[in-house]
Amino acid sequence: MRAAFKGDAPGAIASLRALLDESAADAPWTQTVRQRLARLEAETNAGGIAALPPAEQQAAIRGMVEGLSARLKAGGGTLPEWMRLIRSQAILGDKAAARESLALARERLSQEATAAAALDALAGELALKETAP
Repeated sequence: MRAAFKGDAPGAIASLRALLDESAADAPWTQTVRQRLARLEAETNAGGIAALPPAEQQAAIRGMVEGLSARLKAGGGTLPEWMRLIRSQAILGDKAAARESLALARERLSQEATAAAALDALAGELALKETAP
């Protein structure tokens, strides 16, 4: 984290990724590290994206959303992270992916007391009617 304090966000991101790669997935502090990593990645990517032409901005945004999706599918994630993913997919017009992520979030967060209500509210807000299996 010393890299982040020195203004070296790419170095801090690399350090956090390495830390997560070398750690047990169920270590109690990994959620905190994942959250910090997500914030750093968002802050780092946001500045550079604004300078890109519109088509490249869209490609970069889609790349970030796909990266978040892959990370959450691989390693869980927090309710706010899942909600960010679902909202981003819906805003980008990919309702099928948003529905898939919503279903996966419900499954992954089934033990979290407030998750179901929050996901229901988000699904209603984004008009993501889930189809029965």
